[in-house]
Amino acid sequence: MGRKLSGLSQTRLSELNYRPDERTLSLLSALPRGTVTWEAKCQGQQDSTIDLVLISENLTRNLVKCRTLTNDYGSDHLAMQTELDVAPLKPGQKPRLLFENAPWKEIRDEIAGRLETLPTTGTVQQQTDYLMEAVLGTVHKLVPKAKSSLYAKRWWTKDLTQLRRVYIYWRNRARAEQALKRYYDAIWQQKKKHWDEFLADNTNIWKAAKYL
Repeated sequence: MGRKLSGLSQTRLSELNYRPDERTLSLLSALPRGTVTWEAKCQGQQDSTIDLVLISENLTRNLVKCRTLTNDYGSDHLAMQTELDVAPLKPGQKPRLLFENAPWKEIRDEIAGRLETLPTTGTVQQQTDYLMEAVLGTVHKLVPKAKSSLYAKRWWTKDLTQLRRVYIYWRNRARAEQALKRYYDAIWQQKKKHWDEFLADNTNIWKAAKYL
C-alpha cells in the first residue's frame, strides 16, 4: 500500500493552490489517507501526497484498491494503481424497421391526416420540425419492427418464412411415416421372434397344433 505520512507532513490542498470548482467539490480521495506519492530526494524536503486520485462518491462503492506501486520507474513521483469493479454499459440496440413489409397506403393516409392539423404559423425551422415529426412518428407507428435476434438475416422475407414452414411440415410428415413403418416392422419382427421361440420348445408342439 506504500509508505504513510504523519498528519503534520501531509500536503494540504490549500498548499497546492488547489481551488476545486462545483464539479470537484463532491469528489473523494481514492488513496488511503497519508499515502506517499512523491518522495523527497534532497535534504530539507519532505515526502508528500502531492499526486491525488479523486473519484466521485458513487464510484467509492466500486473501488477495489488504490495504491502506489513499488516498481522503481526512476521518478520521484510514484506510480499509482487504481482498480474499480465496474462493467461497461451495453449500448441499447434500436429495433430495425422492416420497410419491405410496410403498409404504405396506411402510412400515406396517416401522414396526410397529420399534415392537416399542422400549424400554419412559425418559422421555417419550426415548420420543418413539424413535418419531420409527422413523417417519423407515422413511420415508427406503422412500420413493423424486426425481432431482436443474433441470427436475424436482413435479406429474410415473409415468403421465405412461409416456404420454410411448408418444408418443415412435409419433412415432419415424412419422418412420421418413416417412424410408423419402423414401428410396424418392429411389431412384426417381435411377433415372429416370439413364435419361433415358442416352436423351439418341444413341450409346445401340441399347443402349436391347435393354432394350425
